[in-house]
Amino acid sequence: QLQVEVRQRDIEAAREAVRQAEAAVRMARASSIRDTISAADIKAADAAVAQAAANLQYARAAVANTYIYAPASGYVVRRNIRPGEMASPSFPILNLVDNREVKVLCALSEERRRLVSVGQDVTVTVDALPSRVFYGRVYNISAAAKPDSRSFEMEIRLPNPGQLLKSGMFARVKVTVQRQSNVVVIPYDAVVTAGQQKVVFVAEGSVARSRPVQLGLREVDKVAILQGLAPGEPVVIQGQNELKDGQKVSVERLRGDAS
Repeated sequence: QLQVEVRQRDIEAAREAVRQAEAAVRMARASSIRDTISAADIKAADAAVAQAAANLQYARAAVANTYIYAPASGYVVRRNIRPGEMASPSFPILNLVDNREVKVLCALSEERRRLVSVGQDVTVTVDALPSRVFYGRVYNISAAAKPDSRSFEMEIRLPNPGQLLKSGMFARVKVTVQRQSNVVVIPYDAVVTAGQQKVVFVAEGSVARSRPVQLGLREVDKVAILQGLAPGEPVVIQGQNELKDGQKVSVERLRGDAS
């Protein structure tokens, strides 16, 4: 505060010097009409005005340098220098975070790299907000894989309404690489490998029947069935690995299953 007040007094002094120099020029010009002052004196007075104006400009710049302006809007999350300490252009005074738009960094395996491209839609969830889903897009994918993990760093950007997402949160990302509509979806564990075929067991009354199926897209613990299974057919999801075609079974409805 003291330094700012000193700089402000410097500005006032510079302004006064400009006024005095301008007055001297006017007097010199008026005197030259009466041939009582030389042209050199007038030139010297003009130079004094220019010097006083330069001093004023310097004083204004010095005062402006006592203020620090943030390059963007945001929140101060860390103060690195205390009042009275020496500042340096190479050392940040404050750390700012702008949470209006956030970026998520995640690893993309080399097997899935070909399935993902910049601009694809993604959904993001965080453990701290289990009931919220955030939507964004793939912003960038690194050109080279990391030598240690053989994975590519993928950057996702998404709007942050209400600024609920905070820096440092752990996030889960889902990228939509392909869609299949109007298909039957069952638990992946219900699928059994029989030789070269994928089959599921369907309960026909009290008898289990083996049904070859064609699998579609898989999402963690679920898989789409493209052929071999009709909507609403009861699928065996417990003990299927020990079943044989035609073996008797006991059918039990899962809780919440109204079909």
